[in-house]
Amino acid sequence: MNKKALVLLSGGLDSTVAMGVIMRQNIQIEALTYLSIFSDGMKAGRMGYWARRAAEHFNVKLHCFMLKDEFIEMVKHPQYGYGVGLNPCIDCKILMFRKAKELMKKVGASFVVTGEVIGERPMSQNRRSIELIEKKSGLEGLIVRPLSGKFFPPTEPEKCGIIDREKLLDIQGRGRERQIELARQFSITSYPQPAGGCILTDKYFTKRMDDVLKYGYSSVREIIMLRWGRHFRLTPTTKGIIGRDEKENNILLTLARNEDTLFGLVLTQGPLLVLTGALSEQAILKAAALVRYFSKERETNDVEVWYFQKEKKEVKTVKAPAITIEEIEALMIAGK
Repeated sequence: MNKKALVLLSGGLDSTVAMGVIMRQNIQIEALTYLSIFSDGMKAGRMGYWARRAAEHFNVKLHCFMLKDEFIEMVKHPQYGYGVGLNPCIDCKILMFRKAKELMKKVGASFVVTGEVIGERPMSQNRRSIELIEKKSGLEGLIVRPLSGKFFPPTEPEKCGIIDREKLLDIQGRGRERQIELARQFSITSYPQPAGGCILTDKYFTKRMDDVLKYGYSSVREIIMLRWGRHFRLTPTTKGIIGRDEKENNILLTLARNEDTLFGLVLTQGPLLVLTGALSEQAILKAAALVRYFSKERETNDVEVWYFQKEKKEVKTVKAPAITIEEIEALMIAGK
């Protein structure tokens, strides 16, 4: 066993100061951060931002790993269930630690360091879950938790004299006072506010994701689109996504596939609707009604809507029927 560790670095306060605490013991460090389409930072284009800042602050090499298809399969069928939404926290941690174990071997590290604080997160950071995750990941005795280390049995690096157990801490619970004080000691002046970090805990996104899983997941792009616009289940095989402003219109236009159908007002500017799935007369009329309802032409008679399949660009028009708020609510998947 050597004096090199792989730190799991989200860039949040806990993982950042945990890295600082372990570096005080003259441990050589490389860091790993995970990128995910379910990350809170994705919509703002800031995935991995805080992890990069933390790695730069401590002058540590940072590895990035994108969680994609196998992560989505895990969301669909978690072995250990969900948290408050569709967040499979325990399965997620096991997957992350398994990936860390693979990288640990490649970079020549002999143990893993995390910023876990016992009692901070109800599902994944209680003693029973922590022990289960460690066992299932194949890293028993090789995970050092500097912030809560004194609450756990000695790890292999401690037994070998690589880590001084007396310099590990006894932080527990949801308070952040001691971590904030550590940040001051390490001259860390900015860090993200505490949050779930995972949009699978958001009740609106969870309902949209549940709809995707119910009616058939097809691609990552479909999940990315869940973050923008208003979403409507028009038929069992068709969904409509309508932009709430010009920015969302442009994003949805960019994300639309060639086989998707676009809808908009004929005579004036207004919302863009992207229709995914099988095109039918019923779906066309519902999509046109939604475009009319969410535009300034809601109360106007004889509102015409254009539509065309993105790859064919053969523009057709249809008279948009009126639609009631009750019908809107019945079609809406989640959101406002």
